[in-house]
Amino acid sequence: MYNVHMIGLLLETNDCRILYESGFNGGYTYFVGHGISKASSPDTWNDLSNECTKYNLTFYPSIGPGYHDLSVRPWNTAAIQLREFGSRYIQLFHKVMNIQLTGISIVSFNEWHEGTQIESSIPFEWRNYLKESKMYMNYLPYSPEFYLRLTRLMINQFENFTSLPRKFNETDDNELQWLYTLINKIKKIA
Repeated sequence: MYNVHMIGLLLETNDCRILYESGFNGGYTYFVGHGISKASSPDTWNDLSNECTKYNLTFYPSIGPGYHDLSVRPWNTAAIQLREFGSRYIQLFHKVMNIQLTGISIVSFNEWHEGTQIESSIPFEWRNYLKESKMYMNYLPYSPEFYLRLTRLMINQFENFTSLPRKFNETDDNELQWLYTLINKIKKIA
């Protein structure tokens, strides 16, 4: 016998009721960009959290370092969220720290075409297959692991952890300085 906790996609601000009536246990927002859905806007998360609580649902707002899907949806300029070298990710993380939630959804794996990935990334562009404008986001001038390191610092902040993996500091001083500058912004605001 298995316990199943089913989480459904929240697109509109009244979707908590629909998920509840459909037998779901919780909801997540998935999309990182503003303008994609009403539920994806951080401005609605507090209300969504309250609405999910009203229906005894768990709530998982989705965050990511940015959103840029023009390579596959060239008409979608309104949804673009620039990464700003981690600042956007930190801003979203700060917003979720100030609402009642069960956990955080990090939009990343397999969404490279939307520019949401946090996995290790090196500069790469398709040649003779897609237009040159169809490139994946990289993290220059920082290391390929920049967003994994930043995510670890954010998790430490969320869970009150103090330890870091042994290899965390195996990068240059400029990157480490910027990572701690970003995470200290959260500590000052919180």
